[in-house]
Amino acid sequence: MSHELRTPMNAIIGYSEMLIEDAEARGQDASISDLKKIHAAGHHLLALINDILDLSKIEAGRMDLYLETFDVAAMVRGVATTVQPLVEKNTNRLEVRCEPGLGTMRADLTKVRQLLFNLLSNSSKFTSAGQIVLEARGRAAPRG
Repeated sequence: MSHELRTPMNAIIGYSEMLIEDAEARGQDASISDLKKIHAAGHHLLALINDILDLSKIEAGRMDLYLETFDVAAMVRGVATTVQPLVEKNTNRLEVRCEPGLGTMRADLTKVRQLLFNLLSNSSKFTSAGQIVLEARGRAAPRG
C-alpha cells in the first residue's frame, strides 16, 4: 500500500521540480510561483501520507526503530534551521535553548527529528507574530 501512495506523490514532486527549473531557464517568472506552490503541496501531502502510514504501523505493532547515538544539540539546531521558513511565514520568532553540555542520545534519529519538526510546524501554523521556544535539557539516565 505504501508504494502505491508514495510513488505518485514523488512523481508529482519530481515533475514540479523539473517544471520549475524549465520555467527559470526560460525566464517565465509568472509560472514559477504557482509551480513552487504545487511542489510545496506535494511535499506536504507526502508528509501526511508518511504520517498516516507510520500511525498504521504503530497500531499494528510493526514500527521498526533504528537506534543510533547522536548529538542532541546538533540535532536540535538542524531541526530549527529546517523549520525556520515555516516559523517566519506567520511572522513568528523561534528561540532555541540548549543546555550546555547536553551530550548524546540513543534513539531513532529520524523519528525524533520528525517529532520535533511536527511540533514546531504545528506551533508555527497556529501562532501568529509570536515567539516559539524549543528548549532541550538533559536528564540523568536511570540507574538499574
